[in-house]
Amino acid sequence: MNGLYDLEGKLQDEISNLKDSGISNRNKELILNYQRHNIMRDLSICRQIKYINMLKTAAVRTKKDFDKAEAKDYEDLVVMLKGLKLSPYTIGTYRAVLKTFHKWLNGGQEYPPCVKWLNGNYNGKKKLPDEMLTQEEVREMLKHACNSRDKALISVLWESGARIGEVGNLRIKNATFDEFGCCIMVDGKTGMRRVRLINSAPDLLEWLNKHPHNNDREAFIWVNLEKNRLDQMGHRYIMKMLQVNAKKAGIQKPVNPHNFRHSRATYMSQFLTEAQMKEYFGWTQDSKMAAQYVHLSGKQVDDAILKMHGLIKEERKEDILKRITCPRCKEANDVNGNYCGKCWLPLTQQAAIEAEQKKEKDQKAMVAVMKLMEAVGNDPDKLLKTIQTIQGVA
Repeated sequence: MNGLYDLEGKLQDEISNLKDSGISNRNKELILNYQRHNIMRDLSICRQIKYINMLKTAAVRTKKDFDKAEAKDYEDLVVMLKGLKLSPYTIGTYRAVLKTFHKWLNGGQEYPPCVKWLNGNYNGKKKLPDEMLTQEEVREMLKHACNSRDKALISVLWESGARIGEVGNLRIKNATFDEFGCCIMVDGKTGMRRVRLINSAPDLLEWLNKHPHNNDREAFIWVNLEKNRLDQMGHRYIMKMLQVNAKKAGIQKPVNPHNFRHSRATYMSQFLTEAQMKEYFGWTQDSKMAAQYVHLSGKQVDDAILKMHGLIKEERKEDILKRITCPRCKEANDVNGNYCGKCWLPLTQQAAIEAEQKKEKDQKAMVAVMKLMEAVGNDPDKLLKTIQTIQGVA
């Protein structure tokens, strides 16, 4: 496999499909010239694929050379796309692609009349709060992870809030551990950035200690384990793993890497400013994404109203995925752990009760043994007969 999505292979397939398609040679020439332009402006491979595919579809549907297209041709195209029951987001993307392409075709100065009227913005359905993952649900998924790799991946996806391409392409050399946890260097749309991990750091360290190629710093962190393949996990495989764990945990919401990012951003908007959100989640400074999440949390308005009325504000909900620190040895333990992994001190009330019950049971057993030894004295035959009687053998 070449990368998380094998985008290079998909791009070459898209170009081959374009060349073999039935659209006019003029449109093929224009799309390929535009593709070269997009390479020069460092457009991501994913977007290059999208542009080629959508422009080819537009050429097939309009049956007209792009440099001869009129507004009515694209009006008919939009009506046709809506008739296919495509999502408003997809139709909005078609509009945006056509506008950008024709602006380039027009010398890059302004939009020509054939597309100037198109609205490329999409202000449709947003994710509802009840579709977002909660900390409790992530905790349940961690409980049901079938191996240390899956547990670490779920934990890192949640805490980092990073894009799947950023997390999925991590190499061992990109993770640096310190006294506070771990920092990962991810490569995203805005370039390289450093993401601090605290709660997920022990899970990641445990997996790296078991990693089949942990001596190779160039090795991908997330590798396939089936049949000793040991190659990089692909996007589909990660999706499948998340969905299997979600099913085991009884989660009915959409469980995919993007919803992990969306849910984490919503959660973090309670604590970070817009500027901090942009840096943490890898958005550009002119991006409106951070403002949307801060708006969704309602934190600033809520704080102001409570302060205005002089009301005592309830403390914000504690991070339930926070590591449990052992009060005896100070070891940071798994949130789902019952005993300290270092000194075995009970960390939960239930574990303490069970430990006390076991202690009482052991003490009673010891007393019974001492009484037995007193009764039989130094007579081996009497001891054997007594044991057989207790076991119901005699």
